[in-house]
Amino acid sequence: MQSMWLDATTVDAYHESLCALLCDAVEHGASIGFMLPINHAEVAAYWQDVAQAVRQQKKHVLIVVDAMMQVVGTAQLEPSPKENGRHRAEVQKVIVASTVRRQGIGTLMLNQIDIKAMQLQRSMLFLDTRVGDAGEHLYVRSGWQKFGVAPDYAYSPTGELEGSAFYFKKLA
Repeated sequence: MQSMWLDATTVDAYHESLCALLCDAVEHGASIGFMLPINHAEVAAYWQDVAQAVRQQKKHVLIVVDAMMQVVGTAQLEPSPKENGRHRAEVQKVIVASTVRRQGIGTLMLNQIDIKAMQLQRSMLFLDTRVGDAGEHLYVRSGWQKFGVAPDYAYSPTGELEGSAFYFKKLA
């Protein structure tokens, strides 16, 4: 497995693979902003918006590819644009393909996120995840601290309201 940060010239090249990865995640229960049945046009538009944010350097997208150069993981880092928040960033859409979960890809991506955040002089990271998701164990193992839970925060892909856990991580 190999990780790489997408830039303005590479982000479009992985569009289809990123769409497929997001669809796979939602179809396997991930609560990442999309509902079942999947609207493929909405997924494609989402990744087009992300690509535009990458080109504008408002968002950083990490991918992990397998030996066949297929995207099997992705995560995003969005630095706060606020003057009083220049030290923080939000981690978003940490996704691992259903076929390769529990093989260290999530840990690899979180380590790369930490490095990128430090390069961007961001010392405080935030994220949220559905309460009870496997991601919670990954985040705790990777040094994240839970600071709260919001009940009925978002709908699951199948339409049930579920709580979200909020985490932070201070970087050295």
